[in-house]
Amino acid sequence: MNEPATFLDTLPRIMLYTGTWIAGSVFIRRYAEYGAPGDFAASIAASAFGMVLAVPLLKTAGLGITMGITSALYLMAMAAVGALVFGERIMPVQSAGIALAGIAVLLMALPTQNHDTAPQQPPMQHNGDQTNE
Repeated sequence: MNEPATFLDTLPRIMLYTGTWIAGSVFIRRYAEYGAPGDFAASIAASAFGMVLAVPLLKTAGLGITMGITSALYLMAMAAVGALVFGERIMPVQSAGIALAGIAVLLMALPTQNHDTAPQQPPMQHNGDQTNE
């Protein structure tokens, strides 16, 4: 049986997936400001590429790790993009939230051990439409 993917195995793909979220958000923000159809198309393309990346990533890393880390990285990256590219101000309470998101990523990256010692039960088998009377 294959060993489950570790955080370090999937981190580059999670970062690329997060990058598609960031690109999509930046282009849709530019579209909202300037109305350029090219920005709208680029946002849709980035989102579509992200979905293509998401399917195998969700299979290997799982929903909790993939979406948890992606969401935290997205939050941190978008705060930086908002401040650096769009001149948005980050308030102290928001900075604390960004720091907590960073801590969340680190905690989720810690290796875990499976302590499940219960025997695995085989899936139930169905006899189709037959009934035992």
